[in-house]
Amino acid sequence: MKLYEYLQEDLDLSELHRDFGKALKQVFSEEYLNKIQSVIKRNIVIKEKDFKNPSKAAYVEGRTIFVNKPVFDRLSSKERVKYLMHEFIHIMQNTKNFFVVRAFEEVYDLGDELYKIVKRNLKGSIGEFLTGAKNKISSPKYEIISYLMNGDIDWTQLTMDGKREFIIALNNSKMFRLNTVFWKERLL
Repeated sequence: MKLYEYLQEDLDLSELHRDFGKALKQVFSEEYLNKIQSVIKRNIVIKEKDFKNPSKAAYVEGRTIFVNKPVFDRLSSKERVKYLMHEFIHIMQNTKNFFVVRAFEEVYDLGDELYKIVKRNLKGSIGEFLTGAKNKISSPKYEIISYLMNGDIDWTQLTMDGKREFIIALNNSKMFRLNTVFWKERLL
């Protein structure tokens, strides 16, 4: 799967096409990638913008990913993919099917399940768990999967039992390919 199958870019991201496609194959199981391809039929648009905020790299509105040009330009290709994957999860969370039902309901369900596991087993704050820093996170149960894409999860904020439960829930979802380098880096 290639990035251009999803993104209609306003900027030159030719190198990112290859890297994003590789990331999708490492993140999602083959079956789930097939579902993504069948549900997301229209292009996702990416646009550069200067947010005038040096701490924010990207955000999503509908099917448009806005990237903060001054920040995004300084990032490596791997870092850019990380932010696009984070925003791609939000697009999945917001995609509706013909009957105006969440097309990726299992993403919401897994987010709820992971949030409950984290709340039961959290040693510090949810912001510290998700980002490794004392950040206030609005709607954390809808951010857990997207922050997994970032690779910033601070596992020391969760009990060992909680981490085990968390990984079992990811595995049981059948959405992800947890044996890849992408996931091994995030689930250490």
